[in-house]
Amino acid sequence: MNKPVARHCGFTLIDVLGARAVVVVAFLAMYGSAQQVVRATSLQQEKTFASWVAFDQLTELRLAGELPQGGSLTGETEMAGIEWRYVVEINDVESEYFRQAVVTVSPAEEPGRILAKSLAVVPVRSVEAIPPGTSGNALYSSDGTVAGVLPDPQADESGGINDDVPKDGKPVR
Repeated sequence: MNKPVARHCGFTLIDVLGARAVVVVAFLAMYGSAQQVVRATSLQQEKTFASWVAFDQLTELRLAGELPQGGSLTGETEMAGIEWRYVVEINDVESEYFRQAVVTVSPAEEPGRILAKSLAVVPVRSVEAIPPGTSGNALYSSDGTVAGVLPDPQADESGGINDDVPKDGKPVR
């Protein structure tokens, strides 16, 4: 009588080690990708806070009342638990009523690592609301002098009336 041949069911040690190696390599690849996402998210968060600091400095310049004639201002501030260093450069432009302000922001401990740079044109003096009874084209400063003139949206380049602009000022579509 012939004895039945025993069949082996299951995996060998080599099969198990090979599968384990594949799983480890896959987990290492996912871990590396997750680390990149965390670094990118952290950098984006820093850039967002730095841009907020820049916008705050531009707003303070607009509200200050008087701008310096040129040069730069440097300072430090705290936002979101981080100390920030900012540099505001004031540049002259063609108009005597406005100046260009360029704000660069970096972490205070790494002044060479600029995370935000914002540019704005700010009035030389603080501009208040247009007084009632004016044509609406002049911007007046706090001392009552004209700080600038807005173009008339209904006038064309030759000074005549542009018929394409309706009386309510909304563009024609």
